[in-house]
Order: sequence, then C-alpha cells, then structure tokens
Amino acid sequence: MLRADQGWRRSSRCDTNACVEAAATSAGVELRDSADPAGPRLEFGPGDWRAFLRGVAQGELTAPTTGVR
Repeated sequence: MLRADQGWRRSSRCDTNACVEAAATSAGVELRDSADPAGPRLEFGPGDWRAFLRGVAQGELTAPTTGVR
C-alpha cells in the first residue's frame, strides 16, 4: 500500500481543494478526496481500474443528475 502523500496526482482541471486524487500502488490504484487526505480511500486492482478507464473512454458512465454537489 502506498503511504500518504507519496505520488498522489490530481487533474489539471481541478481548481479547488475538493478534488479526487489518484496514486499508483503495487496493488493497483488508490483514490482519495484531496480535502481529506487522511480520510477513506478507494482501492482498485489493475483489472478493475482498466475496466473503469475503458468505461469512461467509451462513454458508459454518466454523472448523476440529482443529489450531487
């Protein structure tokens, strides 16, 4: 598992401190909220991360229309 604050990256489109950050680990990829770096993280294995990226690229994922800030 990656230790906190090592290799975390955020989108260049992020213009606030409330962004998703990603880091590659030996087990795959971790995601965290930049506003709460010590908070919970999502962990994805390599296959799951590739499937997620493929779904994004192919337009399979859409943003919710309600309940999102």
